[in-house]
Amino acid sequence: MRNMIAILIMAALTGCGSDIDCNDDNFKATAIQLIQENMENAAWYREMKVTLSPPTLVDIQTTSKNEETKQSTCKANYSFEYNGRQRKIPIEYSLSYLQDSDKTNVSVDPNVISRSLLVLAALERPKNKQSMKETSDIGSKTQSSATSNSSNLGKEPQSDAEPNGEEEANQKRQNKSWQDTNGIIHNPDGTATGRPVD
Repeated sequence: MRNMIAILIMAALTGCGSDIDCNDDNFKATAIQLIQENMENAAWYREMKVTLSPPTLVDIQTTSKNEETKQSTCKANYSFEYNGRQRKIPIEYSLSYLQDSDKTNVSVDPNVISRSLLVLAALERPKNKQSMKETSDIGSKTQSSATSNSSNLGKEPQSDAEPNGEEEANQKRQNKSWQDTNGIIHNPDGTATGRPVD
């Protein structure tokens, strides 16, 4: 696996000549690209990716630099947002000038990041927009159901009682308030008022 990763890294070259500055935007972008390409194949990362912001390399440090061989070793923080919180993972990458092609090689071990993200995903499940929407929908339905139930309190099902005469029967058919033979007034919303006639 290590050899395969090395081949992928060696293939990523940046045409910036003999400049081996750790803070060069092209080198940082290439390091991030190598990391991302390595993780794209993992199913767990594709699930997690929906809640990740695009990463950047920040807090750049040059830990060693050899002007004669044109090589640099760099430290940085792989910075991103996950589940709404900013996170940082320390990373190292190296730069080496290739004399025959006049390009600079960027080398990074993407496993450092993938291992850290895998642990993070295991400890804290990704909250994607869809799951947050579903949670919100469930909350809305529960609230709606509770409102519906509370509005039904005090209501009685439509009575099977007989209307008190033809006029009251017409009122019932037109879904208006009507009085039954016991003197109870039945309202269109299902509530009943009054007391039975003694």
